[in-house]
Amino acid sequence: MRDFQADVIRAAICGKPLPEGGFSWSPARMQLFRFCQRAYFIRYYLAQGGWNIHAHPAARSAYLEKHLPAFEQFLSRTLEQSVSDALFYAVRREKKERFDIFRRALVQGLERRITALIISLEKQDYLTDPKLPGLLESFHEEEGFLHPEEVGTRCAAAFSKILPALLEEKSIREKIENLEPLSLRRGEDFLALNWRSFTVWLHAGIIWTEGEAVTSLRFHAFREQPGSILPDHGLESALFREYVRQKMHREQTLFNVFSFDGAGKTAYNTVEPGPVAADRVEVSSTGMLRMVRDNGEVCMQDFAAASTPEKCPVCPFRQTCTLLHSTEIKS
Repeated sequence: MRDFQADVIRAAICGKPLPEGGFSWSPARMQLFRFCQRAYFIRYYLAQGGWNIHAHPAARSAYLEKHLPAFEQFLSRTLEQSVSDALFYAVRREKKERFDIFRRALVQGLERRITALIISLEKQDYLTDPKLPGLLESFHEEEGFLHPEEVGTRCAAAFSKILPALLEEKSIREKIENLEPLSLRRGEDFLALNWRSFTVWLHAGIIWTEGEAVTSLRFHAFREQPGSILPDHGLESALFREYVRQKMHREQTLFNVFSFDGAGKTAYNTVEPGPVAADRVEVSSTGMLRMVRDNGEVCMQDFAAASTPEKCPVCPFRQTCTLLHSTEIKS
């Protein structure tokens, strides 16, 4: 007798087509592919169609984990969005008033986003719509963030240490006081570069122009933990420079990163473009494209799981991976 459950899950993990629009590449995809090919498959292939309530549980789990940020990602994203909104609001005011207006708007933006997260966690809205505010640690219960009020306490503790360092950064204050309103670019989450036969995507950050230079400001919350996926800011800086050359026809770029951890350790650096970005994109994309079969489809069995066990506890797709391993699948 045929095993119906095995047939369903086999269909979910093999014969997956390329995403609509074809193959594309990004630094984040490169990092995940290097971290674990199986996690890469789950994120970029298995999660397709996981929004459908009739999809296989593994696909639905992949879709949910794809959209839920880890706590550090939430901190980074929330701070960047709040700074962007506050900056856009403040630069339209008189220069002498800008900094105080920026500070108030920043705090209000943080409070609004943290409150939205807590409400969504309390109502568990993210379980039915993963694009609503959620948190990976609230889904993976072993992390301990089971109570929304604890999430709020952690956020408040983190930002109470981060904000003073950010507001005391002299160069950031100078930008707030001197930027021209029309120099700020809005409405872009990702930048698209034309690369060979595919698109390269790059997180935009907060972008503004100063004379002939174009600046991108990023925020990066980190937790020093073995096996964690860390961004390659040197590569991102090089790709940002290429984007500015390609799309804005300028040569001067600045790539600034404000990094921080939950203990209050912060750093503000200008990251120089890393070397041979083109070669790295070429090598990485070639490895990813090798996983696509001649018929244009991909199968999970072609994507190797991580060989180092310390990666599994910090993998954002560990529940989906467990679901896949819980059912024996014969190729």
